[in-house]
Amino acid sequence: MKDYTFAKPETDEDYEALYRVMDAAFGDEDVRSITRRFVEHHPGMGREHVFMVKYGDK
Repeated sequence: MKDYTFAKPETDEDYEALYRVMDAAFGDEDVRSITRRFVEHHPGMGREHVFMVKYGDK
């Protein structure tokens, strides 16, 4: 049985997986542009502030 876990993305592959999920969730809006807006509006936000929910090992 797979469980959901709360995790910090640690590798570039983790971030790419997170971006793919965001692309699917936000549809036509580019994830890079969403991320850029987060950083512009919250300049203190960095990689240490990003979390993701994982299902099993994915």
